[in-house]
Amino acid sequence: MRYCYIICMVMIIFVGCSTQQKIAHKDLEYKKYTNNIQSITSKKEGTTPKFVVYEEEPIPIKMVRPEYPENIKKDGIQGQVIVRAEVYENGSVGSVEILQSLDSSSGGLDESAIKAVKQWRFIPAKNKGKPVAVWVTFPISFKL
Repeated sequence: MRYCYIICMVMIIFVGCSTQQKIAHKDLEYKKYTNNIQSITSKKEGTTPKFVVYEEEPIPIKMVRPEYPENIKKDGIQGQVIVRAEVYENGSVGSVEILQSLDSSSGGLDESAIKAVKQWRFIPAKNKGKPVAVWVTFPISFKL
């Protein structure tokens, strides 16, 4: 009977330690994950190198249409703004640059394009199966 009691106590201690180790391991994984997300989201805009090697290009999954200001519509201005957007590893957009301007006035089409693109979301570019931050260039069209 005494041996049975000792064996039961050893099993309880062993199982308890094993469970604590599993919890500690999961907690460590969670901390690594949250630190990685924070480092991606706290990344300084515009710091991604302009040329990054990738095998799969980023794919837009949420595209917000830019606002077409009424005063510019009345003036009959239409065309394309060419933008270069920094797409982070998590698919969010960082810095946005205007490569070809259409209307750089305050509240103009360039500003409207930047505001819209900042809200876009992407499936990030990948290199060797891992997400990488890249710059992508594309037109934003304004048509009456």
